Amino acid sequence: VSQSRYQMAWDGTIYGAIESPNGLVFRSTASGDRVGNIKSEILDFSISRDASFVAVITKDRFVRLHRIPSGDLAAEIGKITSNDDEIVVSPNGQVAATFGADKWVTIWDLSQPKVLSRSEEFNPKKEKPSLDSKFFSWGEIRPHVVCAVFSSDNSLLATSNNQGGVKIWDVLFMEAVS
Repeated sequence: VSQSRYQMAWDGTIYGAIESPNGLVFRSTASGDRVGNIKSEILDFSISRDASFVAVITKDRFVRLHRIPSGDLAAEIGKITSNDDEIVVSPNGQVAATFGADKWVTIWDLSQPKVLSRSEEFNPKKEKPSLDSKFFSWGEIRPHVVCAVFSSDNSLLATSNNQGGVKIWDVLFMEAVS
């Protein structure tokens, strides 16, 4: 299943697919009938584990949350200032990671629009980070990030680059652990 074009909800009842020119369309898995959509140019999307919302990266470089299946806008999380073009939501639905050709991984707090950090050496003292901002980014992953997945307990994020390199990140302390 390619997350950039198609993703099924964890419970298997609906799936989302980018269908030009209709935007992101939600369909019933059982019947294939359309149950909702987002009429916007979507670069990528990730359905929350409970299938209550979808996080999207839009062509105008915003991270937004939409309700499923209606597609109604629930929140505008923030504008991407990098070349991130892929997104994945954590299992608990509290954060999302964006990544792509710019070699950075950015974590977005989905509970409220605020930045967590954007520094390669974000947390040298290993203190729990402040939640005074909207996102935080980790150091470069060369040559560029092609995949990211959260651990089931939301504490780690595994990333890989287009040459097969893998890096594990501690989400709580926002630092590489491998």
